[in-house]
Amino acid sequence: FDMTVKTTAEYTLKKKGSGKVAYHDTLTLPCTTRFAEAFNGEIRLRMATACSVGENTTHFLKTLSKKY
Repeated sequence: FDMTVKTTAEYTLKKKGSGKVAYHDTLTLPCTTRFAEAFNGEIRLRMATACSVGENTTHFLKTLSKKY
Protein backbone atom coordinates (compact mmCIF):
# COMPACT_ATOMS: atom_id res chain seq x y z
CA PHE A 1 0.00 0.00 0.00
CA ASP A 2 2.93 2.36 -0.55
CA MET A 3 2.10 5.36 -2.72
CA THR A 4 4.38 6.80 -5.38
CA VAL A 5 3.68 10.13 -7.05
CA LYS A 6 5.52 11.48 -10.09
CA THR A 7 5.48 15.24 -10.53
CA THR A 8 6.29 16.82 -13.88
CA ALA A 9 7.29 20.47 -14.03
CA GLU A 10 8.46 22.55 -16.95
CA TYR A 11 10.98 25.26 -16.11
CA THR A 12 11.73 28.10 -18.50
CA LEU A 13 13.90 31.08 -17.64
CA LYS A 14 14.16 33.98 -20.06
CA LYS A 15 16.65 36.83 -20.25
CA LYS A 16 15.06 40.03 -19.05
CA GLY A 17 16.16 42.33 -21.86
CA SER A 18 15.88 40.10 -24.92
CA GLY A 19 13.31 37.56 -23.82
CA LYS A 20 15.51 34.76 -25.15
CA VAL A 21 15.33 31.43 -23.36
CA ALA A 22 18.33 31.07 -21.05
CA TYR A 23 17.25 27.78 -19.50
CA HIS A 24 14.57 25.23 -20.30
CA ASP A 25 13.98 21.79 -18.86
CA THR A 26 11.13 19.44 -18.05
CA LEU A 27 11.62 17.30 -14.97
CA THR A 28 9.64 14.28 -13.83
CA LEU A 29 10.65 12.98 -10.43
CA PRO A 30 8.95 10.41 -8.20
CA CYS A 31 8.68 10.08 -4.46
CA THR A 32 7.23 7.22 -2.44
CA THR A 33 5.54 7.33 0.94
CA ARG A 34 5.48 4.00 2.75
CA PHE A 35 2.41 2.54 4.40
CA ALA A 36 4.21 2.65 7.76
CA GLU A 37 4.63 6.44 7.45
CA ALA A 38 0.88 7.06 7.26
CA PHE A 39 -1.88 4.48 7.54
CA ASN A 40 -4.50 6.84 6.06
CA GLY A 41 -4.35 6.70 2.24
CA GLU A 42 -5.30 10.35 1.76
CA ILE A 43 -2.52 11.52 4.06
CA ARG A 44 -0.04 9.14 2.40
CA LEU A 45 -0.97 10.57 -1.00
CA ARG A 46 -0.52 14.16 0.23
CA MET A 47 2.86 13.27 1.72
CA ALA A 48 4.03 11.59 -1.50
CA THR A 49 2.86 14.56 -3.57
CA ALA A 50 4.62 17.08 -1.32
CA CYS A 51 7.78 14.99 -1.40
CA SER A 52 7.70 14.69 -5.20
CA VAL A 53 7.22 18.43 -5.67
CA GLY A 54 10.07 19.06 -3.23
CA GLU A 55 12.37 16.64 -5.05
CA ASN A 56 11.51 18.30 -8.36
CA THR A 57 12.20 21.80 -7.02
CA THR A 58 15.44 20.72 -5.33
CA HIS A 59 16.70 19.08 -8.53
CA PHE A 60 15.85 22.20 -10.54
CA LEU A 61 17.68 24.50 -8.12
CA LYS A 62 20.76 22.25 -7.97
CA THR A 63 20.90 22.05 -11.76
CA LEU A 64 20.48 25.79 -12.06
CA SER A 65 23.20 26.53 -9.48
CA LYS A 66 25.67 24.32 -11.40
CA LYS A 67 24.98 26.11 -14.68
CA TYR A 68 25.10 29.65 -13.34
